[in-house]
Amino acid sequence: MFVYAEYLKTRHLLFEKERSEFSVYTSPLRVFTYFFLYLWDQLRSTILFFLNRGYLIFLITSLAVLGYLIYILDGTHQPTVQYVEAELLWIGYWIMLGVASSIGLGTGLHTFVLFLGPHIASVTLTAYECGSLDFAVRGENSFACNPDAVFANTISIWGIFHKVHLECFFWGLGTALGELPPYFVARAAALSGQQTEEIAVLESLRQKKSDTVTLKEHVMLYVQKIMQRFGFFGIFLFASIPNPLFDLAGITCGHFLVPLSTFIGATFLGKAVVKSAIQSFFVIIMFSKETLAGLLSRLENSFPYIHDLVESAVREQSKAFQRSPEHQAGPAKTSLISLCWNGLITIMLAYFLLSIVESLAVTHLKKIHDERTDAHLEKKRQK
Repeated sequence: MFVYAEYLKTRHLLFEKERSEFSVYTSPLRVFTYFFLYLWDQLRSTILFFLNRGYLIFLITSLAVLGYLIYILDGTHQPTVQYVEAELLWIGYWIMLGVASSIGLGTGLHTFVLFLGPHIASVTLTAYECGSLDFAVRGENSFACNPDAVFANTISIWGIFHKVHLECFFWGLGTALGELPPYFVARAAALSGQQTEEIAVLESLRQKKSDTVTLKEHVMLYVQKIMQRFGFFGIFLFASIPNPLFDLAGITCGHFLVPLSTFIGATFLGKAVVKSAIQSFFVIIMFSKETLAGLLSRLENSFPYIHDLVESAVREQSKAFQRSPEHQAGPAKTSLISLCWNGLITIMLAYFLLSIVESLAVTHLKKIHDERTDAHLEKKRQK
């Protein structure tokens, strides 16, 4: 019996090694094959789920037909439909960016740096350029100064935050929703008597000698311990601060069967209310008139050449945000900064998509490994 247990352990380690070496960069054809097999498996499971629940098919079809008719038929309701459509698209855009930021284990797209942060910076620079907060932040005339606006003597940081608080809130909501998949995966594994690889790694770390555990591993164990001990408040604490190890929160809470209401409630409050606000205030302060003036003054005294470059970049960016008729009439200019920024976004999007493909392919490979192990155990029992 002991020999067979050692055999299973060795088999498990070999499977783990194969998955750790399974990369889109070394075996692209195999990775994409398993990725499409994963999609097919999920599609088949979804179809079977709905086929076994005919009432859901009827309900969803009826609502879809009703919504389509409301959308295409002319009438006095069309302005309301268009308004609701625009609002839902805007809200959905920020929620999806938030989900993309937190979904996956270490493969999330940093959408705050790429999208929300620049949006907040744009609003801040435009406010100081226009001398007013009376301008739109979306649509055809977005970031266009209103010539009839009453110029304010001071533009407060709180006023600018109020201008972007909905985007921050819905982005934060998306980051909270992105933490749910690891939670459900770990919970399902725990209910079936299994454990995820991440939990297995944490369990193995506890058995290691203290002097062989790295700083990162100590932090991982500490994060898990705090969330276990303090529950709601521990989750809320780690969700309220920029924390790259929060991926462990969903896995830990799911593994220890923390109620969904506790996990999502603490995560929502921490990410959508506290963390997103802290990050937003930081960006607003960094791009406020006083902060930029102080930074340029220091650069002028210490690094004159860098000061000229930064000042020119800030001035050009402010003009780009201030869309006046004379700016719109001329040909659009593409600066080197814009080209580099667009290139960075493209590279990060490509990396994010490849990471998702690889992650799902590894998930399907793990399923195959588990099926092989179960089949092997079944044969052993029959003997």
